[in-house]
Amino acid sequence: MVKDPLARLSKYFPDDFDLTTSDVLAMMNFCPYEYATLGSSSFCDLFSEQEWLDFAYNLDLRLYGTSAFGSPTGRAQGIGYLLELSARLERKLIDSSDTSINTTYDNHSATFPVHQPLYMDMTHDKVIIGTITALGLQYFNYGPKGMPSNVSHAVPRKFQLNKVAPFGARLISEIWTCPEEASIEVLDNTLYANPDLSDTKSTTDFIRFVLNGAPLPIFDVVGCQHSKNGFCKVTHFLDAVPKLKEQAMYQQACYGDFKPGHQVGDGRPE
Repeated sequence: MVKDPLARLSKYFPDDFDLTTSDVLAMMNFCPYEYATLGSSSFCDLFSEQEWLDFAYNLDLRLYGTSAFGSPTGRAQGIGYLLELSARLERKLIDSSDTSINTTYDNHSATFPVHQPLYMDMTHDKVIIGTITALGLQYFNYGPKGMPSNVSHAVPRKFQLNKVAPFGARLISEIWTCPEEASIEVLDNTLYANPDLSDTKSTTDFIRFVLNGAPLPIFDVVGCQHSKNGFCKVTHFLDAVPKLKEQAMYQQACYGDFKPGHQVGDGRPE
């Protein structure tokens, strides 16, 4: 999808200079990085709107195939975070693991606290992508054969890297404590102060995943099929975590003998 800008830009270089597609992609990569750090970039104006749409698709295709549903290790890359989230919700340390979890840290409360009201983990954008894949959020799943690569221009898709994992991406796991009789099907206006539920006899805890300010649709996540407006009962989510771990197929994804170079359909070995 960079053939058009390659042909167009090549004529501005000396005849003995071999401009390659890698060079063009590098020039396009300079634009967002310089814009984010310097406020502008001369590389941005070198390309047309369609070329930028195709460039975005090129990035989507690459990350979808290496860390999302198109990768046989996609779910495995994110299952460690979900297991740590589960441990924190249950206020348990992790003494052993057959996934990516480092139990040297997670088996000690000094390095893996489990009684805090707020936790913040700093990570790479690929881990965010792997986490939503490990959750099984089919909203981002393109299909059983992965995203198409042999196309002239970008195709419609819901997995868009600039929305899933832009610069400064944030995936927030919110815990909501609500009166047991409260309805989550119709939500009230935003509250800027938490209500006092100290005198409420019966409450229910819900979990909601918010990606870059947008609640995620989790009605197809194991255990959360009856969720409304992105709210899933914490007990249902915790009960489903072992199944999510099973679906990640971590050991096979890590050590299995499967051929690279093609996309899969559900983020795990086929």
